[in-house]
Amino acid sequence: MSSARSRRVPSLYAGKQSTRTASLRAWFTNEENLAFLLLAAVWIALLYGRALAAPFVYDDLDGVVNNPSLQSWHAFAARFPRAPVDFTTSLRGGGGSTYRPLYWLSLALDRRLWQLNPAGFHLTNLLLHLAVGCAGFRLLRSLRVALTPAALTVLIWLS
Repeated sequence: MSSARSRRVPSLYAGKQSTRTASLRAWFTNEENLAFLLLAAVWIALLYGRALAAPFVYDDLDGVVNNPSLQSWHAFAARFPRAPVDFTTSLRGGGGSTYRPLYWLSLALDRRLWQLNPAGFHLTNLLLHLAVGCAGFRLLRSLRVALTPAALTVLIWLS
């Protein structure tokens, strides 16, 4: 009986995995999606491409560069997932505190991946912006918004 169960579970999992893979493959083989992805990528590059050469500024200095809690995984695990983080900078003074563990996890991952290279952090932000724009486009299209208004709405939002 246990051998029958072990055979069933992988086949169920494999079915779900192949469904997800098929959905992802369908998204990237849809000409409308690909055309919008290309258009949005060019639009973002035109509008924000210069940000890749920009240094860290304002809250980036306190939040990323001078943040001791992002210098190691142990420091991150001890600080960010458990408590709100003060949002202060030397430029604007006190800004309250926030509890955003996914935001701080993203910064910690970027810090490990890019070290203190601001171009890497800016690239991550641009790619996340593009991904959300594509998701918004697909949402509008699934709500049966016509192609041109859906694309224009998201391109304006991306601006």
